[in-house]
Order: sequence, then structure tokens, then C-alpha cells
Amino acid sequence: VIDRAFVMLWPGRCLATGVLLPLLICAQFQQFGVYLAPSWGQFSGWTDSNGMLSGILNLLLETNKTALQLLTFPGREERLDIRDLLCFEEMITGSPGRIKNIHFDYLDRPRAPQDFIHERSEILYSGDFVQAVDSTCYPFDFQTARLTFSIPQATWGVVMDFRLFCRLGDSFCTAYDYSGREIAHTDPIFYSYLRGNRSAANMTHRVHRIVSTRHNGVSKNGFTWGSWSCERPDTSKASSITCTITG
Repeated sequence: VIDRAFVMLWPGRCLATGVLLPLLICAQFQQFGVYLAPSWGQFSGWTDSNGMLSGILNLLLETNKTALQLLTFPGREERLDIRDLLCFEEMITGSPGRIKNIHFDYLDRPRAPQDFIHERSEILYSGDFVQAVDSTCYPFDFQTARLTFSIPQATWGVVMDFRLFCRLGDSFCTAYDYSGREIAHTDPIFYSYLRGNRSAANMTHRVHRIVSTRHNGVSKNGFTWGSWSCERPDTSKASSITCTITG
């Protein structure tokens, strides 16, 4: 367990129970933001008897690579892929269903004396997602599927904070704050690159829920689906995000 009783060894490092940890954790115990934009891509089936949802889920992520360098030893941040840290709790397809897509870095614009490197990546989850269903109600008139992304608290979850956003240009997605009010722009790239405003972290801190109407009323394999919704818990730090869709 990491507590606040640390002994400083040299700038940027400290000692806690024999483990060297970065100054960002030791001195300030700050949180590292991981920005997520989950979206349901395609349905391929639902099985009542097995409680199984099948299809493709798309996840866009963004992280501050400059801050990540403070959480790792020099040079190791290049080998750390946030997509490998995520747990998708309901997915049972395994590694073949995890398809890594785009991956690139960009700098703040306009350039400043202290530039931040932002890492943007995407992963597709294709396959079967097991659901907990009440068999006494079978067959179902309505069924809500729940999908959960998390980072275990015992690993990077102790410092990483999940924050939701709607990807830039997605007209089907709406973000809401904890009072239920809409937020116009929540994609970090809108502030750090297009607007030259570094307040993106503050904007995404405010996002409680994102809702996509892309699949509203769309019928697939006997199911007519409603809105896709993802929610961040009302806590100072979140290491999990839960998404739901009802059909």
C-alpha cells in the first residue's frame, strides 16, 4: 500500500517500502488522467439462453505522455502501451479479439516553453461479451448489456484516473456533467491542439456521462437497440468505466 510517508532520495525519486517511485506520486500523489471514448461499432448477435452479446466495440484513448514519463523510469514509457493495461471484464474472446489500430503522438499548439506530448491510440474489441442475466425471465422482452473497462487498483489503477469524452466530430455523442448539463467540447485534442488551450483536463473532469444515439432504433438480428451510454462514478478518482445499452 502506498501512503504519504516517503523518504526523498534525490530529485524525482523516493523510497517507499523498498520500491523506487516517481516524484509525481511521492511528493504530490497526483492522478494521471486516461481519457476514454468508448463507442459501440457493430452488433452481430445476442443470445438469450447464454446471456451473450456479440459485436465490435471501439475504444479511443488519449494520455499525456509527458506526465507518463514521471510515472516510469526513463525510457520505459516508450514500452508502456495503455491499451495493454486495460481490463475488459466481460470480453471472453481473448487476445485475437483485441485489435490495435491507430497510435500516434502530437504536441501542444501553439508551441510553448513547456510542451506536452499527447499520445492518442485506438483499439477494437471484436467478439463475444458475456452478460449476467436472470434466467427466470427468459425469454426477454428487454435486455440491458453492461460492459466495463478497468485498471486494477493493485497495479496502475492506484494512480490512473479514467475520464470520459466524446470524440471530436461525433455528432451522435453528447457529454453531460454531474448536474445533467450538456458540455459542448470534451475531446482533449480540441483544447490542446486546435484551440491552444490547456484546460482540457478540467473539461474532462466535469464529464459524468456520455450518450450516443448512433444505434437508436436500429434493428439487428431481432433486437432493436437504444442509446449507448457510458458513465464515470462520482468520485475524485475513477479506475473503471461502465457502459450500457438496452435492446
